[in-house]
Amino acid sequence: MPNPVDPTPIDPITMKILIVADGRLSFDQTDYGLALLVEALREQSGPVATFDVKKGYRRSVTTNMNDSNGPGSDYPDFRFVGDDLGDQYDQVWFFGDQEDKLDATGQPTLRTTQLTGEEAGIISRFMQKGGGVFATGDHESLGSTLGAYLPRVRTMRVWRNGPPENLQDPERNDTINNDVPVGSPPSEQDAFPQKILPRFFPTPSSPQPYPHPLLDGPRGVINVLPDHVHEGVCREPSPTELDEDDYPTRNSFRAVPLIVAYSRSRASTSRPPFGAIGTYDGHTVNLGRIVVDASFHHFLNSNLKPLKEKAGVAYGDIKRYFQNIALWLAPPEKQQIMLARALWTIRSRPIVSEALGDGSISTAADASSLRTAGGVARSELNRLVSPSLSRLWTIEMLTRLNPAFFSLYGYVRPGSAKRNFTVNLEQILDYTVGSVLKGMGSGPGPMAALNLSTSIEELHGAVDAGARNAIDSLSEFVGKETYDELFRS
Repeated sequence: MPNPVDPTPIDPITMKILIVADGRLSFDQTDYGLALLVEALREQSGPVATFDVKKGYRRSVTTNMNDSNGPGSDYPDFRFVGDDLGDQYDQVWFFGDQEDKLDATGQPTLRTTQLTGEEAGIISRFMQKGGGVFATGDHESLGSTLGAYLPRVRTMRVWRNGPPENLQDPERNDTINNDVPVGSPPSEQDAFPQKILPRFFPTPSSPQPYPHPLLDGPRGVINVLPDHVHEGVCREPSPTELDEDDYPTRNSFRAVPLIVAYSRSRASTSRPPFGAIGTYDGHTVNLGRIVVDASFHHFLNSNLKPLKEKAGVAYGDIKRYFQNIALWLAPPEKQQIMLARALWTIRSRPIVSEALGDGSISTAADASSLRTAGGVARSELNRLVSPSLSRLWTIEMLTRLNPAFFSLYGYVRPGSAKRNFTVNLEQILDYTVGSVLKGMGSGPGPMAALNLSTSIEELHGAVDAGARNAIDSLSEFVGKETYDELFRS
């Protein structure tokens, strides 16, 4: 059926998300509710993906007067059971408001909503099979009952004894935006979000670096989040914490957590920025992806309502951040399906069909024209998803067929081992997309009546055939010697 974004006969893929919360958090319209987050996810539409959100609340096993009891939840007393989590969901989001206090032996002195060992094992196996995980808490130890028990997640954020709550303590992470009209006291419940500092990643031989896909939107770089008076903090684990069990290697590459955005605290202007958003790209080592955030207040109704009512553009950027999390956390096979459907959507647009012509390639001039057509197509693709995400999808498409193309991947810590890559990345990606669209056909053709509900394999075959053609003929652009050195596996 036609979708509301593009009049192409294609349905978006359904992404299945489970949100788990505890403590004061809920799913209704109250201040500590996550209703606006759920609303933002459910409004995502178009040819790429739509999100099916289920909500589980974890009741404390002890009496706690601050518990919300989870109004608005689908599962009001949720626990992880069985080993079919990956069959039910593509990703799990954890919002932790409870904390555990540890004794001298490292054991919790008070049981509240902690994940049991059996539950942690279920989630670990889900992550090993490509399931995505998001996790957040807040100041001090809030959220430790959930996040501190998850593989990799436990070292990507300070879950215990983190930044303080005390409003008089200069060590707290106070991100309240001071840029308000004269006479209006700064507040986390006004229409002025905090300005974050996204991290930018260099593009080989391209003049502009680019943000992580989480922070790329229709208006460009996303540089705002709701503010809060005492946030937690995300971190990059030290080398001694990168044990092989949590952080395995693949093809001599070890994926490590990466801070992709920082915040500044107004509590002390002399302190350096702190980690606001952290990521782990497990897809590079056959694991699920992870996103961690410094504070659940970035997602709460109380912090979002004033922005929704008065800030307009900023609220749209923040909603896109939420949606980007869900897109980026999707398992590898669904990433491939989203790309295939996006390419199918743009393939018959007049501007793309005209640029492709008959899609033939027999000479270097034809190959150059195909690259140019791919550039036009990528511009259209960037209207469906962010430029950073479409770029990453194209790199992953090449890498899936030839691991040597991982040298194009740019989201690594400075100083990480990587090939010396000097050719123009954008030209390679333009050519790849042009070649893929040639394999799919353009305008009326043998695939014009393809029914995606029954022929998704055929569509994937066309995408892979085009990508293989691109790999086989890329030497036209980079030179045979350079190509052999960089990309022959």
